[in-house]
Amino acid sequence: MARENKPEVSEKRTEYAFWQIPNATSSVTYSLPVFHEIDFAVNEGYRKIPHGGIEEGGLLFGTIDETGTRIEAFRPIVCEHSSGPSFQLSDHDLELLTEQLANSASDPELEGLHPVGWFLAHTRGPLVLTDREAELFDHYFDHPGMVTVLVKPERFQPTRFGFLVRAADSQMPRDASQTAVILPLPGRNAKLSNRPIPSIPAPTVTASATRRVEPENPPSVYLDEHEPEPLTQQNLALQHEDEEQELPDPPKARRHRGLSLEQVRPRAEELEEHPAMDEHHEELHSPTNVPAMSGRARGSELEPVRLGEVGAAPRENAVARRPYVHDEDHDLTHDPYQQIELLNKRKPASTAARLVMVLPLAALLGCLVGYIAYLQVPSPIIPLSVKGHGQTVIVTWPPEQTRSAVYAAVRVDDSTPVMLTPEERAAGRVEVTATADMKVELIARNWIHDSRGIVRYIKPLANTAP
Repeated sequence: MARENKPEVSEKRTEYAFWQIPNATSSVTYSLPVFHEIDFAVNEGYRKIPHGGIEEGGLLFGTIDETGTRIEAFRPIVCEHSSGPSFQLSDHDLELLTEQLANSASDPELEGLHPVGWFLAHTRGPLVLTDREAELFDHYFDHPGMVTVLVKPERFQPTRFGFLVRAADSQMPRDASQTAVILPLPGRNAKLSNRPIPSIPAPTVTASATRRVEPENPPSVYLDEHEPEPLTQQNLALQHEDEEQELPDPPKARRHRGLSLEQVRPRAEELEEHPAMDEHHEELHSPTNVPAMSGRARGSELEPVRLGEVGAAPRENAVARRPYVHDEDHDLTHDPYQQIELLNKRKPASTAARLVMVLPLAALLGCLVGYIAYLQVPSPIIPLSVKGHGQTVIVTWPPEQTRSAVYAAVRVDDSTPVMLTPEERAAGRVEVTATADMKVELIARNWIHDSRGIVRYIKPLANTAP
């Protein structure tokens, strides 16, 4: 049976989804195929020109009862865009809209359906009703339960739908950005006895950047993060008494953070082998030399001095640096300050160096996987062939172009696209009414790009020879 070149009648649709009205028991139930057609029409206008495209709008038809609003079909609203690409209706557009609402009852495809609201494309702004749109909605759709559906297409993201429903007291919210949803894919409720499925909440993008605050004077060589004890005469004396004890080596995992003078102090057996170093060590830790080393004596107690703050002038005045003497038994020099500098330079390789080697390989592998996935996508050009069959025309194409497509529709002579049934998409064949000179366009939406095919059919003249 041939298909008419008119929009599909939504009463044949069996897949529905619903949106629950916040703080209410009623809901908005809508036909999934009809809303996918709305999604396609809005995105078609969105791609026509850069920076937002051309905004579209349309009337919604369905029923309203105590359970909520049910949307079954839509019809585009004519807009001449006299004020630009935004959907702003002129006086002439409003006259046509009034006629369209009055004549909708005579449309045989809308039998039993009534106007329940409209949808508006918001490609350049948020999902918020403007003052002009709210004024028109109050004029044309003043009954409780009528809805405004704001549609916002996104590049590389699913289209967002915002529902605004007029309450029983005639009040209606105007901001739908926090309750926006995205459409479920067709076939989601195939195993649910055609019961409506809930809408999918639109993902929210949160950009929370955390800023790390560094201390003004971070410790340079202290191993522990706590504030060290003040260097008093009593503490230095205790350190001098315990200098003969063997100190364990610091853990390797924390060595790269910096070493203190206490950790690189020569051991007892090293002092016995090197008497000269013993004299140097005694001179360094003698309590009489500490004030000259710090340079900030205050009474009998010294202020806390970080090892990193021991500058060149105070240190050189207190202790004459021992020249470097290479020792085959020890890799480090005997000067404790040179030991600190040398050990702090021996840091293990950072994780960033390893990432530099791994990231190119990961990027190459990702490109390879993406290229293989791209090869599986159908071609953007669909080869079409037509064949006359009496008063109809049979259009065929490779079935793999539409078998797995999210959306597939046929359009004749730039009319409203008509969605293909699953059987037609799987068979790669559709039959439309023939005219004398017609253009047939097939549109298939895939997960990466849209595929299109266009063919022209000229009906042969009847043989009038005697």
